[in-house]
Amino acid sequence: MRLLVSDAVFSIAANYTINELTLWEHTGFTTIAYTNNPVSMKYRGLFELSKREELKEGNYQYKLTYHSKKLFDSIDEAKNKWLKKYA
Repeated sequence: MRLLVSDAVFSIAANYTINELTLWEHTGFTTIAYTNNPVSMKYRGLFELSKREELKEGNYQYKLTYHSKKLFDSIDEAKNKWLKKYA
């Protein structure tokens, strides 16, 4: 179910609503993951790795920046994609 919600958030309709509420344009979503692996499997498929930094200090080896791959035209399109893939 988590992926369905994530896919629905990546729709143009949801993005328009977010833009209206925040009063600035969002072109996608970005998240950061701290890990000891060079990639995070958690974000595979939903996000694209946009930056990888090796950390010199702390408990983690990498700081990974991910950005959403695409926006769906509608929430229904996102839901149908999710159903086709996971149902």
